[in-house]
Amino acid sequence: MHLRLIAPIAAASAALAAVPITAGAAPVGPSCTVDVVATIPDVLQNAETASFDVSVTPQGGSGSLSSTLAFTAGATQLDHQFSEPSGTYVVHESTGAGWVAQPDQTVTLSASQCSSTPTFANAISPAHAGFQVATTPAGSEAGWTFTLVGAGTPAGGEKLLTTGPAATTFTTPLQEGLYTVAQTTLTGWDQTSSTGCLVTVDYPADAGTTFTCSVSDTEEGHVTLAASDGGRPPSGSDAFHFVLSGGPDNVLVTQVAVPANHGSLDFGLYRPGSYTLCQQAPPSGWSTTLVAQGGIPDASGDICLPFTLGAGQARGFNVDTTGPAPSTPAPTPTPTSTPSAGVQGVANGGGRTTTTSTPGGIGIPNTGIGLSGLAGVPLLLLGAGLVVAGRRRDRR
Repeated sequence: MHLRLIAPIAAASAALAAVPITAGAAPVGPSCTVDVVATIPDVLQNAETASFDVSVTPQGGSGSLSSTLAFTAGATQLDHQFSEPSGTYVVHESTGAGWVAQPDQTVTLSASQCSSTPTFANAISPAHAGFQVATTPAGSEAGWTFTLVGAGTPAGGEKLLTTGPAATTFTTPLQEGLYTVAQTTLTGWDQTSSTGCLVTVDYPADAGTTFTCSVSDTEEGHVTLAASDGGRPPSGSDAFHFVLSGGPDNVLVTQVAVPANHGSLDFGLYRPGSYTLCQQAPPSGWSTTLVAQGGIPDASGDICLPFTLGAGQARGFNVDTTGPAPSTPAPTPTPTSTPSAGVQGVANGGGRTTTTSTPGGIGIPNTGIGLSGLAGVPLLLLGAGLVVAGRRRDRR
């Protein structure tokens, strides 16, 4: 009974002894590590996140391993460890929008170098600031100075000039924070509107963004006046008062045309709008051409002309004020001698005779006596002499 059990056991032991055993055989499976590290600047706040996909792929082969590194607020470095056998591998990182793409890295694993730590230092695609000008009237968009002030700008800010209506971009990459873009307004112009000139940068949301400060500038109008007196520059005691009022700034400016300024008045530059030019009430008997130009007397007698001043318009007025014409005295008659023979009698049908003079004589009324009774009676008064019976009496 016992002999039967021993025999099978002996046979089994002999079979095992026949299997060869190789000493020092390495176990099959990964033996090296690739520790992929990614860093980002400290720009995440509150619920902001940033994710990067990383992968390790055998060079010239397939079968890559991958993972996602997800950053949250406060995190600036994450890593993931891959296990790979000896060989050469390509490590790749996929960046999200707004981040600068990183180049692939190649690592080689061997028995003597069985680990590698490729690192990707991720950077934000920086935002930039730009500016653009529109002018009224159009055509003056070049030559305006803009200044960018904020973190990373030179002392006094970065300054650039416009070259035309197209937008211009500053070279300074923007950091997180507040920036201002300011325009230096040219003389004779007004900045009538602006948008986007105060910039707040928040990464990663604003990565790669270009902020544009848009400004509209309007040229001021110029008002002048040439005053005259009867077509000549003011002289003597001439003093013609003019008042400009109204406009967007509700101006009230008085100018006086006098001999010293030759009647040339310069009211200056003003924003486009509706204005009124008034001339102080002229003295009685004087006239002004401001009426012919549409001026209307107001309650105080001033002559007022409403007008519109356009952008960049040079508005000039010519106003002539004329006094009353001097009165001309009646001319003194020139005495003329008329001979007595020039007196003729004319019957008037009533037995009375009316005398008339020949041309140049003075008619004398009928005295009721005939021509024979006129002896010794003055007939014609000519100048300082008396004509009597056809003779001139000598002066005494």
